Amino acid sequence: MLTHKTRAAVVQVLRSLSTDAIRILLVKHFDRDLKALAAANLLDTVAGGSVDEITSLLIELIGDTASIRTDAPTKYVFDQRLEELQRLLRSDGYEFFEGAIVRLMPAAESVAKIADQLDDILSQSPLDGDGSIRKLLDESRSAMLDANPDFNEATTKARIALETVGRRAARQVSEQRGHAAPSDTWGAALAALRAEGVISQIEEEALAKIYTLVSPGAHVPKGLTDEQWALLARTFAVSGTYFLLKQVLAA
Repeated sequence: MLTHKTRAAVVQVLRSLSTDAIRILLVKHFDRDLKALAAANLLDTVAGGSVDEITSLLIELIGDTASIRTDAPTKYVFDQRLEELQRLLRSDGYEFFEGAIVRLMPAAESVAKIADQLDDILSQSPLDGDGSIRKLLDESRSAMLDANPDFNEATTKARIALETVGRRAARQVSEQRGHAAPSDTWGAALAALRAEGVISQIEEEALAKIYTLVSPGAHVPKGLTDEQWALLARTFAVSGTYFLLKQVLAA
C-alpha cells in the first residue's frame, strides 16, 4: 500500500520516459487490455493499479535503472524524479533490496493508508480549519524526504501535530458540552478528553507514552539507524493523531 503522493511520483518517473517506453512498461506490468491501457489516463492507471502491479513496476524502475534511463529524453529529469520516488517510498516504509520491495517497518501498508485517510479527515475537520496540522505533517514528511534529511525535524513536526490535535480537540469537546476549557497543554488535554469520555484511561496512557517516546531527548533504540528510528517515530505520531481524531469524531 503506497500513499497517493508516492503513486503520483511513479507517474512522474514514467512521464520522464519516451512514449514507447511508457507503453511497454504498462503492458509488462499491468493486467489490462491493450486498448484499455491506451485509452486510460496514466495517473488513473497507476492509481488504480493492484499491489502486485505496482510492486512489479517499481522493481523494474528501481532495479533496472540503467537500462530504463536510456529511454529518458532528458536524463537529469529522470534521475531527479526517480530519486524523489525512492525517498517517498522510504517515507511510506519501503525500500528496494536485493531485487524486491521490502518493508522497513511492520505494517507499512496500514501506515500509508492511514496517512492518506488522515489528510482527508483533517481537510474536513474544524480542528484544522487553518490548515496548520496538515502543514505540520507535510513539513514532517518533507524533512524526511529532503536530499539532506532532518530526522529530528521530521519527528518533532509529527509530535507537534499530535499535540495540536489533542489540545484543540479537548477545547472543542469541552466547549460543546458547556464545560470550562482545560489549560492549553498536552497533559491537560488528554485528561479532559478522558473526563469527557472521548478516550479511556488506557488510551490516555497509550497516547501519553507515544508523545513521550517521540519527544526531544528520546534516544535512538539500539540496532536502529537515525533514519529507521525517525520513520518509526513518525509512524507512532501519525497513527496516534489518526486514532485521536477518530475518537473525537465518534464522541
